[in-house]
Amino acid sequence: MRILVTGFGKFPGVAVNTSELVVSRFASHAPAWPFDAMRFAVLPTRYAEAEVLMRELMGEVRPDRVLLLGVADTPSTARLERFALNIDDGASPDEGGELRKGVPILAGGPAAFATAVDLPRLLADLLEAGVRAEISNHAGTYVCNHVYYTALSEALAAGAGQVLFMHVPRLPEGGAEGHALVAEVARACGIVARALTRP
Repeated sequence: MRILVTGFGKFPGVAVNTSELVVSRFASHAPAWPFDAMRFAVLPTRYAEAEVLMRELMGEVRPDRVLLLGVADTPSTARLERFALNIDDGASPDEGGELRKGVPILAGGPAAFATAVDLPRLLADLLEAGVRAEISNHAGTYVCNHVYYTALSEALAAGAGQVLFMHVPRLPEGGAEGHALVAEVARACGIVARALTRP
């Protein structure tokens, strides 16, 4: 079972990305996870560069499962994204200063891709474990969504396994609260990773 876990680096308005810290924490505990191989990566919050790196990772790792993490204004620890939309339409530029408005991610591609993950079952697992979680119908129209659409497209073309994008909250101002949030999100990632390996 090969699992790929990714997060994002900083971008305008977010100097420290929760998902990057969580990937680092999650990676430090990788030897304890009962999987054949785990690969971790932090993607630049730039449309073009993130897409290229995502495609390279999908081809190199050939993952059976993919867990993508990104940060958003959400009250939940885990926001499970059902769809990725074929559109880039950000309210602000990416980290490289590129602003995309109404640009298709894949010309002529499907309007949306849906994850094959059983989200209601996964949500139940998270809630039972005391994790604040919810299901969301799409991952927005910024770089997070761009990477999700790319990963789902690559997985479908390769006949690969399940892909899921999970949004996590921004870090609070307080240091102690920030450490607690990172720990809580990392715990949620462990629950999700185990759930993704179920038959």
